[in-house]
Amino acid sequence: MSQNRQAARENFRDDLDFESSARSEVWSIHMGRALGVDPAEVEHKVQEVLAENRARMIGSGRSSW
Repeated sequence: MSQNRQAARENFRDDLDFESSARSEVWSIHMGRALGVDPAEVEHKVQEVLAENRARMIGSGRSSW
């Protein structure tokens, strides 16, 4: 019974996290368009930053996320 309640809470949190992420993405896209920002350029920069951070994490000996 306790495991069912815990699973339900985790599912609820997952749903909230997904909704929050979706809302943030939609707002970011609309704000970017309003400001004349190129989404492809932003995505390219995001990919660069992620790659740099992954390289640093691997270089520091941290093998798991």
